[in-house]
Amino acid sequence: LLDRDFAAFRELFETFSVEQNGQRRPLKAMLCVSEERLGASKGASGLAARVDGSADICYCEAKHVQSFYASIARSEQDSRDFDSYSGRVLILDEVDALVIDEEPNEPFVYPNKQLSQLAT
Repeated sequence: LLDRDFAAFRELFETFSVEQNGQRRPLKAMLCVSEERLGASKGASGLAARVDGSADICYCEAKHVQSFYASIARSEQDSRDFDSYSGRVLILDEVDALVIDEEPNEPFVYPNKQLSQLAT
């Protein structure tokens, strides 16, 4: 369903452009998919395994957002501040699954040497 919904909106997304450094460029829309699907896609454009921080529109499910923030927490990628999200859109498909079926405040557990030393 996620793929179908994104495909339905992709044509609309591609009609927009955004201003960057005084020039217009095509809007970048990404669909979050599993690592397996990404690997099997053979370089198809518009696919990412987790939220793409450089995309203007990122269409995903809750698990992709959780994966994105968990990777930041584990220092697998640069941390982001809220200003870096200015002008970006996150479309969270099946949000009812996040709010109803899962705990909305799912905690992230990751190693933190500084806090571990402080706590012991």
